[in-house]
Amino acid sequence: MQGVPDTPPLPEPADEARRRQSRLRRRIVSGVWRDDLERKCRQFFPGATVERFGTIDTSRNLLRVVTRQLAVRYTRPWRIDAEGADLDQLDAALRDAGAMGVLTRNNRLTAALREGLVRVDWIDGGLSLRAVPADLVAAWPDSDDPTQPIRVVEARVRTLDLGKGPAPVWTWDLLDVSDPSDPIWRVLVPGEKATLATARDVTALALGVESASGDAYPWRVEGRGPVLPYVLYHAEGGTGRLWDTWENRELVDGTLQTAALWTFWAACVRDCSYSKIFGVNVEAEGAIKRGSGTSIRRELHVDPSAITFFRDKDAPGSGRFMQFGAAVDPERLQLAIQSYEQATLMHSGLGADDFQRSGAAQSGYAISLRREVVRARQREADATYSRSDVRLLAICAALLNANAGANLPEAGYVVHYQGVPLSPDERAARLEAVISKAELGMASPVDVVLAEHPDLTRAEAAAMLETIREERRLFSDFLGAAT
Repeated sequence: MQGVPDTPPLPEPADEARRRQSRLRRRIVSGVWRDDLERKCRQFFPGATVERFGTIDTSRNLLRVVTRQLAVRYTRPWRIDAEGADLDQLDAALRDAGAMGVLTRNNRLTAALREGLVRVDWIDGGLSLRAVPADLVAAWPDSDDPTQPIRVVEARVRTLDLGKGPAPVWTWDLLDVSDPSDPIWRVLVPGEKATLATARDVTALALGVESASGDAYPWRVEGRGPVLPYVLYHAEGGTGRLWDTWENRELVDGTLQTAALWTFWAACVRDCSYSKIFGVNVEAEGAIKRGSGTSIRRELHVDPSAITFFRDKDAPGSGRFMQFGAAVDPERLQLAIQSYEQATLMHSGLGADDFQRSGAAQSGYAISLRREVVRARQREADATYSRSDVRLLAICAALLNANAGANLPEAGYVVHYQGVPLSPDERAARLEAVISKAELGMASPVDVVLAEHPDLTRAEAAAMLETIREERRLFSDFLGAAT
């Protein structure tokens, strides 16, 4: 936003390294990483070489490709249950709030940054959900559960009149439930030192109320008291800490390195993949001086279709022309870079067998994860995502109860994810295998239903069979006539 620094100020300078890494990852997966890639190119190649590239190629983005393929948990609607409760009102409120879209965005951010947050508010008479990237947050862990925050500061841009007319400024949302008897929600404008002690309190100006703390604090869940409106999601459970930022850094570094190599490859295809004629004791006309400092050079436009003019140079001997062969074989260089690309993916925990093989033998593996790999990764993270989703549902229910007169449970939620659907070939192979087992007495009809509908529980599959049997009995005359 114009007039506002790109880097958000946040307290806790000791946490800045974590936020820098998260910001880098967010730029890469958001497609705004050209400057990062150019810096990488300048580290890897001489400055004059980078100047000759002309174009920095951001079309190959390993981190984005992999994380977007893995982050598909919410692309098919979830099913939520709470024993004996009618959840139609909650379902409708979540749909109106665009919950699946917000959770999908958060899923992608969490996969790339390793953590992500979703904030829940009550705005204009309805639920509001918002994905909050981890690099915009400073947080303090709960001593009883170090994987969850008990105090959060989020950097947000608000338009406020601080004495010079309305203007966008970075603000801090400070929320703290470390003392349940005095929960805090304050809006602050950071000072020059970016500390909580020197920040200016603008709560009344930003929220339109004198106080949103203490008894006025709006987020309270039955049986738990005041809670943060932020739900923290982890890409992987079992870390025992609030942030897991540096995990999978190999893929982040490899994304930049691979993109730098592809940038070099494109320049080689343009400049080095064809024979070149050169002259001895002759001088080319029309060379242009480019660059400055250590990058200064003389360039002459040359490609297979160009006509270059020369004149005799004032030097002993007659001028003559010779020819160099192509300096680079683009196909061999391409295969070398692809090999490095595949090694990068394997070092990030993905094996060659995890990817679908492309049709062309020389192309190796397409960067396309197999469905069974995506399903396995989802199952591994089901428990940690489910814990966060249950927290989210409890806060949403509490806000609906407090503001819309709903009578929803504020605990006891269970989330069922649909997962990645089977392909037609996978479905046919699985069904054939389980039918063969059933014929040998090694599987039951329930297993046959589960092969066709893998998202069902065994109890649900058994209930489906009961329904089918009852319907076949009721409509036996119709079935007989049809045969």
